[in-house]
Amino acid sequence: MVSISNRELSWTDFQAAFHVGRLGTVSAAADHLSVHRATIQRHIDGLERQLGAKLFHRHTRGYTLTEIGHAMMEVAAATQDQFSQIAGLAQKSDTELQGEFVVTSIDFVLPKLMPILKLMVERHPGIELNYVSSAKRLRMEYGEAHVALRIGTKPEEPDSIVQFFAEVECGLYASQDYANRLGIPKSVDDLSHHRFFRYLGHAENHPWRMWSQRHIPNENISLRSHSPTAIEKALYMGLGIGLHPIGEPAESRKLVPVLQELGTFSEVIWLVTHVDVHRTPKVQAFINLLKDEGYLPPPEHANSKTATAPQYRLL
Repeated sequence: MVSISNRELSWTDFQAAFHVGRLGTVSAAADHLSVHRATIQRHIDGLERQLGAKLFHRHTRGYTLTEIGHAMMEVAAATQDQFSQIAGLAQKSDTELQGEFVVTSIDFVLPKLMPILKLMVERHPGIELNYVSSAKRLRMEYGEAHVALRIGTKPEEPDSIVQFFAEVECGLYASQDYANRLGIPKSVDDLSHHRFFRYLGHAENHPWRMWSQRHIPNENISLRSHSPTAIEKALYMGLGIGLHPIGEPAESRKLVPVLQELGTFSEVIWLVTHVDVHRTPKVQAFINLLKDEGYLPPPEHANSKTATAPQYRLL
């Protein structure tokens, strides 16, 4: 009984042997695979050594298959066919608007993003939409996401294509419950008598983080979190005062504005794709949809300082 090495058999070795068996000579197989004759011979010798059996009878006119060689040809032909099927599926996935489409962002972006996702599914019913809510930056170069929506300073990762998506105006808010229990600050000097949140996903030089560190004592921070959703829920439940988009979302939650007469906070949302998938049909369909809906190209203010970095205009 032949004992085979525990090392996995190489498909490259099998492929070389398969083409020698199919074409009859090492030279023909080398030409077909665009490699040197010595490379083909090395693959065959290695495979025979690992199998512990001869695959070919060598003679001056070429190579003829042994009994084991014929069995190898059947297995290799079936494997080659399976590889061709996989390649066909991959090509179909790349050229047709179907299959999984992964979009990642934080929930803060959802009010702006969800109408676009709805249209994407309606216009392309073959798409299987997967929304990943995460502050973690997924590795788009490894296929963890097709499109990312990020807030804050413009991303500068290598091989990323970054476009302005939207700008969200935010202000300080408290829940009605918080206001009933503790009131709301009347001035910046009054902030030290109230409770606040700190989102740890902001960079140290983020305008809001710098402003809050300057005006809000650490002992007044009731919750620190990397999760925007956790901070949002804490705001609704009255644990403190925090940032929230201005307008209908705040009104529907019956939030009370705080110190907005002093100014507001502008948060920029960026659309990020990776250069390797940017031109694929799914990503292009999504981008074209954004253009149709007026998100891209960016409005004039996208070239301003506001669109380059988030701004906080409280005094």
